[in-house]
Amino acid sequence: MFYFFVVDDQPNMNQMICNLIRDICKRKNIEIMMYSFYYYSKDFYRMAYSKIPNKVFVCDIEIISDTKNYEMLESGIEFGKKLRQRDTISDLIYLSNYDYENEVATSIFNCTRYIKKNSKDMEQQLDETIDYLLFKKGEQQKIVFRITKQMTYQFSLNEINYVQKIKESKYCRIYTTSTDFKYYITLKELNKAFFHNHFKIVKRSYLVNPYNIQKETKNEIIFYDGTELPS
Repeated sequence: MFYFFVVDDQPNMNQMICNLIRDICKRKNIEIMMYSFYYYSKDFYRMAYSKIPNKVFVCDIEIISDTKNYEMLESGIEFGKKLRQRDTISDLIYLSNYDYENEVATSIFNCTRYIKKNSKDMEQQLDETIDYLLFKKGEQQKIVFRITKQMTYQFSLNEINYVQKIKESKYCRIYTTSTDFKYYITLKELNKAFFHNHFKIVKRSYLVNPYNIQKETKNEIIFYDGTELPS
């Protein structure tokens, strides 16, 4: 069961997001509870900080009051900072009409996904993100890499930063937050068999865990543990 908290100040958009999530989860036979808010209210925070498991926050960034003065209220970015001071486990998805992608990517808190509202692939991105949540929950189960009969490595998804193809071979090197090791498989086979195609190909020779990226620019990728993807 997932508990979704949707915050959006526009009633029509709020309802559309809730309906999309319900429809996607219904297709995937995922049991959910949905809570809808128009701003980051006291009631929202009471629920957000409660001991509910598997919380997923789907947050608008710019929140405007419904008064004629168009007063700017607490933003989704501000909520994210507060959340991560108390909760480093719950998932945080941002949806915005405005370009906050760089600000979210370089923020100090872990964002599961940033999605542009009203984009053509908004529903698809939500669908893929829910797939990822299911895969991650399903369960911080360990991914097992068997090297020999006597040697195996076991890691959860969020412990793997990236994979590098070893030139002129069918081997790749898997880089985790604690170690690295060589494994006999292609990047394409690895992504499909172990990561359910949730990792992304970078520079043709790297497979990157997008949910471990803290900062990404045209020239660099830095992960939350401080590791940097080789140039």
